[in-house]
Amino acid sequence: MSDGVDMEVTGFGMPWEKDFNYSQGLKVGDTIYLSGQINHDADGNLVGIGDLEAQIRQAYANVATVLEHYGATLANVLRTSSSSPTLMPRWCRCRSCGAISLPVRRLAR
Repeated sequence: MSDGVDMEVTGFGMPWEKDFNYSQGLKVGDTIYLSGQINHDADGNLVGIGDLEAQIRQAYANVATVLEHYGATLANVLRTSSSSPTLMPRWCRCRSCGAISLPVRRLAR
């Protein structure tokens, strides 16, 4: 960047990253920003069809993978947002899982 701030973008190599100019994560200085994660595996296959908890677990596994790329873990996460906050506190290791909850009547198919 022209202002001297270090910036690093990462992705999983999924087709939609190139098609839609989508980045899984961005590190600017000492701060990591993550894009919304979904329930895809390393090959781009959707995981947990019909099982919301499995889908959320996979999405958070993807979060952990992006964080790991930058040398961080879920324990380093300061703030999250989710459209399904009721499942996360049971198993999420973030300090503030579901810190922002977005009320939704149903999720898109």
